Amino acid sequence: MLENATHILAHVVPRSTSPNDLIFLCSQDKRRAQQRRRFGPEQKTFSIARRETTLAVHVYAGHIYALSDGDKLVGFVVGPMPDEPENEQWRGLVQMYVRYTK
Repeated sequence: MLENATHILAHVVPRSTSPNDLIFLCSQDKRRAQQRRRFGPEQKTFSIARRETTLAVHVYAGHIYALSDGDKLVGFVVGPMPDEPENEQWRGLVQMYVRYTK
């Protein structure tokens, strides 16, 4: 099932927010504390960039990656991904993010 596939579970914060979106707009410290409670300690963080956009990738055990744009949590990737932020898979992900959200 998940062994050979990477799944992108994304909830992109819209330009106008409704009450259902507010969980994604909490402070970065609070959001990261919530992620630690759910996923365990963060293993590492790196950045991926395209044009004027830089996403932070927070890596957790079990191939869970939380993606943030500044202080906003913008999505998750569940499944194996490359360790190198320059890899084509990460570049494609940030390209889709920029194309469909900016």
